[in-house]
This record gives sequence, structure tokens and C-alpha cells, in this order.
Amino acid sequence: MERILYGLMAVAGIAVIIGRKEFVKSSERASRDIFRRDVGSREAAAQSVFTQVLAFVVGGAFIVMGLLAMFGVIWTDL
Repeated sequence: MERILYGLMAVAGIAVIIGRKEFVKSSERASRDIFRRDVGSREAAAQSVFTQVLAFVVGGAFIVMGLLAMFGVIWTDL
């Protein structure tokens, strides 16, 4: 059962990487809601790049940690 949960964590990482464009849209909406203004083109581009890179890194970490744990390597013991 534990291996299935760790496998789901790896699948969640894949889903994060695939759906990273949705994080960009969500980030833009949150900026409009919080700051009550539209962001400029340079700011939107920087925010888009940062959000996509962050989603890629987090998704990759989920994949690596999930696969390691699924095969019995617990990353907290390293």
C-alpha cells in the first residue's frame, strides 16, 4: 500500500509538470485580485517564467522522491 502512495506522489509530479500552464494563469489572476491592477508585459513575462520553472522543479522533485520511495530508498535517511 505504501508503494502505491509513493507512486501516486510521482504521478502527481508528472501532473504538475504537464499542467504548469494552468499555474501561470492562476498566478496572473491572483496578481490581479491581490494588487487590483493588471501587470505589465515585462512583469507578466517574468512571472510566467518564474511560475513555470517553479512548477517544473517541484514536479521533478515529486517524481524523484516518489520513485525513490517506491523502490525503498527513503530520502530522509540519506
